[in-house]
Amino acid sequence: MKRAVLIILPIVLAVGFAVSYLMTGDEQAAASSQPRSSQSQSATDSPDGSFKPLAPLEPATTVKPIQLIDPQDATALETSAQALDSVAQPWQAHDNYDIAIPDEIAAAPSFQLVTISSSMESEISIGDVIELPLSEAGEVITVEVTSETLNDNGDYSWQGQTVGGDHSYPVIVTQGPNGTYGSIATEDGTYTLTTVDGEGVVYKNPPLPETHDDDFLVPPISDDNSSVDDHGH
Repeated sequence: MKRAVLIILPIVLAVGFAVSYLMTGDEQAAASSQPRSSQSQSATDSPDGSFKPLAPLEPATTVKPIQLIDPQDATALETSAQALDSVAQPWQAHDNYDIAIPDEIAAAPSFQLVTISSSMESEISIGDVIELPLSEAGEVITVEVTSETLNDNGDYSWQGQTVGGDHSYPVIVTQGPNGTYGSIATEDGTYTLTTVDGEGVVYKNPPLPETHDDDFLVPPISDDNSSVDDHGH
């Protein structure tokens, strides 16, 4: 009897160990078969539940596309080319004589009312070639802008040289809140640009008369002999 018990006991223990091993393997297999998403979610969860999922990102603001010119649109191309090539003119001639012309301008050899651009500073650039009407007779000169200056008082000035002819002559124009003024030299004489009652006027300066007095002083000739006598030498 004792021998039978000794034989059966190892068999029972072996069977118990086998059953326990099989059950442990099934649990591990079930745990490893869980979806990755569940594992990732559990890994990011906070033990105390304080973390919250991130809000979805807002879509990026759409940038307004650049307005392009249709290469097949001939009218648009021509308008664009004209805008690039055109140069603003400082003033244009007109025939409105509703202002009182001062006597000194009325007595000038010639004068011309003009409409002056009020924004020369933004319209004129170095290198521009512009045309300036000077008289009612239709006299027009061509000027190339050579320099620009913004003065301390806020006035804007530009300078240029006449183009064409045997010689080049200087032109300078200054524009400020009180008006526009300029001096224009040509081979036929000098002109002045001024503002009268808000209107522009260009007039030719009268030439100096041949019999005008000298505008300089001649120092008197000193008498060296009398100077010596006065000092007793």
